[in-house]
Amino acid sequence: MIDVVLAVAAATWIAVAGMTGEVQAAAYDTSRLDRMPDFSQTDRRLNLPGGGSHYCVPVATANVLVWLAEQRGYKKLLPVQGLTTIEKVASVATELGSARLMSTAPKGGTNLQKFVDGLSEFIRKSGYRASLEAHSPRRYRNVTRNHKGAPDMFKIRSEFARGAGVWVSVGFFKEGNRSGELQRVGGHMTTMAGFGVNENGATDRDVIILHDPDDGHRANVQRRYLHPERIRNAFHVDKNGRQIAPLDDFLDVSGAFNMRRGYRAILMHVFVLDM
Repeated sequence: MIDVVLAVAAATWIAVAGMTGEVQAAAYDTSRLDRMPDFSQTDRRLNLPGGGSHYCVPVATANVLVWLAEQRGYKKLLPVQGLTTIEKVASVATELGSARLMSTAPKGGTNLQKFVDGLSEFIRKSGYRASLEAHSPRRYRNVTRNHKGAPDMFKIRSEFARGAGVWVSVGFFKEGNRSGELQRVGGHMTTMAGFGVNENGATDRDVIILHDPDDGHRANVQRRYLHPERIRNAFHVDKNGRQIAPLDDFLDVSGAFNMRRGYRAILMHVFVLDM
């Protein structure tokens, strides 16, 4: 368990602005670990369509929005006041997954462009203005800025330490017949909850801590401690082995997701919300 003193100290981070205006964050931040909701998408109390098995995006999104409302004062993000935290998450996740926002399919999940569109519309209708940036191999409509390519986790950690909400989308890949070939077989949305401290409570500047809405039907919080490894000489390929795009400089996080032999988890898309 993370030392209480460490968690408190992490909440008071130091930023240094250089000549270029770039902001550098502290080495670690664990201040949200026990404050940000982390309800499982399959929690029966949420009463989501299809049992929530494909609702990782709306639930991960709702966990952050409820945190912003309860801990940062953005009360209008909640459609109804005075409910328990889980009722708030259930209400927000249900609305986000609706056809007029993210159009989450009970058996197909949520398209990432619809995630962006639905989140932007939800915030707009709540009466707030916000910046939403995408760090991704693709470009998105309806964002403040696209950072095309492998996500820059140093910059993202800085934004997180300044108070931004951060979602991390992990792609699951199957190794191909030839070395370096990786075929995408799925994906999963999670919430960034901290960085710079490993599962043993020791500081490690490279570690990224996630809250995972896929908690395996358990009610308790599941934290994933990512120990990223930079990828070299790899390509995303289709089912026929045709190359789609290089994966060099993306981050392999397979260890945190307990991937079986022949499969890999790669940090592919990061979305940063600054209210």
